[in-house]
Amino acid sequence: MINLQIKNEKGFTLIELILAVAILAIIITPMFGLFSETFNNNRIAKGKTEAVALAQSKIEELKTLDFNELSVMVGNPQEEIPISEYPKFNRSVNVSVEEPGLLNIQVKVYWGNGEISLFTLKGDTKL
Repeated sequence: MINLQIKNEKGFTLIELILAVAILAIIITPMFGLFSETFNNNRIAKGKTEAVALAQSKIEELKTLDFNELSVMVGNPQEEIPISEYPKFNRSVNVSVEEPGLLNIQVKVYWGNGEISLFTLKGDTKL
């Protein structure tokens, strides 16, 4: 008599394997969208960081000027001027009188779809 024994072998069936792959696909697919969104947000943050640094740099440069030198710029705003070292960015400067003896210096930096605006005040130390 032939003894037929079915061995209790451990392993995965094809159905179990397909089900596991489907579950992994359902879990992993949204992560690709998350990575894409994270990359896009990092790109936007990089642009804003560079723009703030460029605006702050220009403000610091203008703050070193004498009050009378800055007064000459009142009413003569610089329109969007390309920044030579940073071709993606343009910058504009506007100096206006806040009140007698006090100037408002506003610097705007533009890039792509973004814009950053910083301002500072400079007073006449001779008053």
